[in-house]
Amino acid sequence: MKIDKEDNWEDFPEYFNAKIIWNEEKIDRFHFHANVDGKKLSLRLNDFPEEPMFTLFVDNFPVINFTERPENWKMNW
Repeated sequence: MKIDKEDNWEDFPEYFNAKIIWNEEKIDRFHFHANVDGKKLSLRLNDFPEEPMFTLFVDNFPVINFTERPENWKMNW
């Protein structure tokens, strides 16, 4: 599925407002993973700056492309 927008967090407030702790574990282009409310979340690192920096996947389905990550998210680098 192609995502036509980026940084459209108003469409996904449940992830933008969530306090998510991301754990670093590189699997292919997916660098960070978390589990929230029984859902598997993954962040794919894209070809920035030609593309948005990240794509959020929920249960292996692409949801949003973004460059600015939410402040509530904690990255365990």
